[in-house]
Amino acid sequence: MALTNAEKQKRWRDRRRALAKQAQEHKTRVAKATSSRNGGSDCQKIQQAYEATEYARADWITHLLGLVEAYADARKKFASDKDFAHWLVENEVDHFGSPDWLALINMASDLERTKIILFELKGISPSGIWAEMEARRLVTSD
Repeated sequence: MALTNAEKQKRWRDRRRALAKQAQEHKTRVAKATSSRNGGSDCQKIQQAYEATEYARADWITHLLGLVEAYADARKKFASDKDFAHWLVENEVDHFGSPDWLALINMASDLERTKIILFELKGISPSGIWAEMEARRLVTSD
């Protein structure tokens, strides 16, 4: 069921309020982290840095869901993926290749499931990043 304009506007207002609240909370955390770096214990530094990364992850998920909705809404206005791809390029919003924007559009078909999976997904881990770095180092050092 499609949302009315009033419902979409309310959703965006609510999202902006939530993001503003998150931004304020983030500023508070950064201020605490900065002050603790000047004399806090290592445990506090680790905890605060961890909390900051968790906050950033939640923020990333929120913004990714915004992209999902925006791409899906925009795609509905075009007869084909090709027309949509041209529109993205013409409007300089071609930030992703077609496999990625198609995935974003597909995620919109079940937003609740997408939210659950994104919050459960722990694909961005230090060991995963390090493994990727090592794999790239091995490829480039040959």
